[in-house]
Amino acid sequence: MRALSHNSIIFEQKIIILKCRLMRIVCGLDVHKDGIYLCILSSTVEIIEKVFGVLTLELYEMRDFMLKLPQ
Repeated sequence: MRALSHNSIIFEQKIIILKCRLMRIVCGLDVHKDGIYLCILSSTVEIIEKVFGVLTLELYEMRDFMLKLPQ
């Protein structure tokens, strides 16, 4: 894993914001053995972060959560 400097983190955040302006909404998932971390960035730069479990019912909950988001 590479170490990120403060400048490279800011640069990566700017790229994410630029991509988000091209798209109405973007979502990232970070999948681990015991949880799924969801991060959503809308074109209004609203950030939604939520953690879900990995059991089937929790995955359905994550799906339902994402389907209820405004288009």
